[in-house]
Amino acid sequence: MPIAMIYLASMFTVIILWFLLLKRPIYGGVFVSFIVLLAVTGTWGNVLTYVNSVFKVSLLYSIVLII
Repeated sequence: MPIAMIYLASMFTVIILWFLLLKRPIYGGVFVSFIVLLAVTGTWGNVLTYVNSVFKVSLLYSIVLII
């Protein structure tokens, strides 16, 4: 199994546990799973690159506009 699939499975696991066990909103679980993946992969230095790439996508602007 490719390592990316293992990371994806661990992300889903964190989100599901966050939602079902702690009864917290899913968006919090997504944030926590992002932090967990940063810790597991050791890519703390690339966080600003990831955040910057999100702001370059026009879909983000349409989501903000709808909300």
